[in-house]
Parts: sequence; C-alpha cells; structure tokens
Amino acid sequence: MKTIGVFNLIFHNEKVLLVKRRDIPFWDLPGGRKETDETPIIALLRETTEETGLSVTPQRKVGHFYNATLADEQIIFCSQISGGHWLTSGPETKELRFFSPRQLPLNLIPQRKKQIQLALKQLPVQYCAIKDPWWVRIYKQLTH
Repeated sequence: MKTIGVFNLIFHNEKVLLVKRRDIPFWDLPGGRKETDETPIIALLRETTEETGLSVTPQRKVGHFYNATLADEQIIFCSQISGGHWLTSGPETKELRFFSPRQLPLNLIPQRKKQIQLALKQLPVQYCAIKDPWWVRIYKQLTH
C-alpha cells in the first residue's frame, strides 16, 4: 500500500521547527499522512495544526522524496507561521523546539537534514529517491 506524507519546514529567526514524536524517539518535521480525500496542501495544514497548534501559510514546495522499498512518498513544503497557539505537547507530539540548521539533534528522522539543507539553498523543486539507513531498518524490525 502506497503512503503519501506531507511535511512542513517552518523557519523562524533562522531556526527550523522540529517536533519530537511520541511513537518513536526521534525528532521530525511537523507533518504526517495525507488522507485519501485530501490535497497535499490541506493535509499539510491539518497535520501542522494537529502537531503544533500553529496555523501556517505554505510558501513553496521543496521537493518530492520517494522510498520505493516502503512505497512511501514524502512531499516537503516551506511555510510561514500565520497564527494559532503554540502547543507544549499533543497526542502525537512530545515536544516542540526550534533548532539551528547547523545544530540539529542526532536523533533526527533520516533524510530531514538533507531536506532542510535543500530548503535553505532555495533550489527548484527536487525529486529524489531515498532509502532508510541500516539502523532505521533494524529499529523498525524490532518495533513492528
């Protein structure tokens, strides 16, 4: 079954917003699975509000990233905060924090560092194949 996820790069004062997930001990971009009846933008807005409490305005698409092994597609956008109320935590989110792109946490979801760097370079929309590193594959096998 193919999954499509949408994720948000939200920069503020030269730092990027990350969410610490409750289901796995990793930091990630705000976002998640697109429902069948949603457009990517609607899913992006919904997931961002659910995980952060913030309203955002999408500014541009950074790229499409495909993991053929998992039949997973990730669409990454850059957005600007336009309102809402900051959550300290939520059902899916253990913690929210802004990080300098030069000092990202070690337990960051694979590929996110690359996606953050691509966004900062302001390149045209990127289309890339991705693959989980060996340690993520082992972690998934042990936890599923």
